[in-house]
Amino acid sequence: MTWWRDLALPTRSVVGRDGRLGPAPFGAPGWESVDPGRANARYAEIEGLPIKRAQARIVELLRESGDLLGEPRAITHAVKYYERGRRPLEIVTSSQWYVRTLDRREKLLERGRELQWHPAHMRARYEAWVEGLTGDWNISRQRFFGVPFPVWYRLDDEATSRSTVCCSPPSSACLSTRRLTSQRATPKDNAANLVGSSATRCNGHLATSSLTPQIAGKWEEDPDFFAKVFPMDLRPQAHEIIRTWLFSTIVRSELEHSALPWRHVAISGWILDPDRKKIGKSLGNAITPLEYLEKYSTDAVRYWADQLAWAPTPCSARSR
Repeated sequence: MTWWRDLALPTRSVVGRDGRLGPAPFGAPGWESVDPGRANARYAEIEGLPIKRAQARIVELLRESGDLLGEPRAITHAVKYYERGRRPLEIVTSSQWYVRTLDRREKLLERGRELQWHPAHMRARYEAWVEGLTGDWNISRQRFFGVPFPVWYRLDDEATSRSTVCCSPPSSACLSTRRLTSQRATPKDNAANLVGSSATRCNGHLATSSLTPQIAGKWEEDPDFFAKVFPMDLRPQAHEIIRTWLFSTIVRSELEHSALPWRHVAISGWILDPDRKKIGKSLGNAITPLEYLEKYSTDAVRYWADQLAWAPTPCSARSR
């Protein structure tokens, strides 16, 4: 994907969201071909098939035409997998929402130098991330559950294609009768045919939690309270999310307030298991604190964990 973007290559999307091959109009602009007629005839043999069946059919077609050189053989190469899945990912193109960051790179670096880092050397990780940015910040996902974008599209007479963006919410009566999904809206109160954006705000990329200081400070709910607590004093967090949570929070604060969201940041390490591996729920080596919560109370355990986070170097569970 990196070289495709850097070389500004045309997008030829053929894999649909159902995992099947969609139309490929060879001969049309962007789909140039030496022999469009032959290409379209051959592609008709695999259009609509799932990826694995299409691969098998392609081999059969090459063998039938005499264009197959040798026989297929198993190879080993790097492919991306879903974090909790066992199948390789297929790239599907779709429209997304972005926050511009590349044109603010110097300002974001300046904000990083204004921030008081504890320990100071952790600033290098932030600067390396900002200097290495190659794209703007993608804040959307097409997840079934999620906070929907407050954006609606106006549909044409056939209710098939999207046209102008309507950022102002339609009437409350219209909204109350429909979900904010890609389903067609039922017109009410003279509202035009509208369809809600299928994109949801990406919590995985911190689009919502990047506003943690504003949410905690009751931004736009209690102006007097917000003026007293923002910018805040301290953000404590672990080192691996400097490039995500810390960065995204600074971006949002810069865009909304032209200021840092806090004056200091305390960067901690991880709690390690006896094999010096990070303790994490997804890794299956996490230890539930329920026994200690019941014995010592939640506040005592939280205080202990906070003190551990301020340890100068990560400690293993065994050494503790």
